[in-house]
Amino acid sequence: MRMMSSRFLCSIAVTIIALTIGLSNSRAMAQSQEPWVIATYQIAFPEGDTKDFIDATSFRGIGIEGRWFVRPNISAGVAVDWNVFFKTTDKPIDIPNGTITGEQNRVINAFPILATVHYYMGPEKAFYVGLGAGPYYMSQRWDVGLYTFSNTSWHFGFAPEIGVSHEIAPHTRAVLGLQYHHAFESEDTKLEYWVLKLGVAY
Repeated sequence: MRMMSSRFLCSIAVTIIALTIGLSNSRAMAQSQEPWVIATYQIAFPEGDTKDFIDATSFRGIGIEGRWFVRPNISAGVAVDWNVFFKTTDKPIDIPNGTITGEQNRVINAFPILATVHYYMGPEKAFYVGLGAGPYYMSQRWDVGLYTFSNTSWHFGFAPEIGVSHEIAPHTRAVLGLQYHHAFESEDTKLEYWVLKLGVAY
């Protein structure tokens, strides 16, 4: 069942990417507006169950996103991010067969693959709000002494976002965004975290 679920979510991700790339063929509908390709550095702040496992801010995050304008003030696109949470702790953690104690290294790798829609306001698209939805891949690991416990899982989730952009050179914009990620429970785990995104759009 788990293998079928993973294959199904992978198929969803491939379909989302293919459909989004196909939007590039409809740029004439968007009054010849150029698409945005955005590269971001990301700082992530855990929430909920994610914070219970690792309560440390993550400074290890990157993202790449494409946005195609289907209307003058509306874009559709796809975003792929990678956020890494890490902490060394001696806080006990409960597992199905008992409790783990001792010094531990805890790691979460989160990979959202999201189809996105954004709406732009103000002069030169200075402000925007958006929503992303799609599969999340999560890799969770904790090391205790010579022992390593790990779990991987696929989730479906969504990510609302607000942001600002400012043109800093011809065809180049600085972008600042705040995004909340919520991936629903799967394999007894779920993801919740905020991301502060600082990037450049070309």
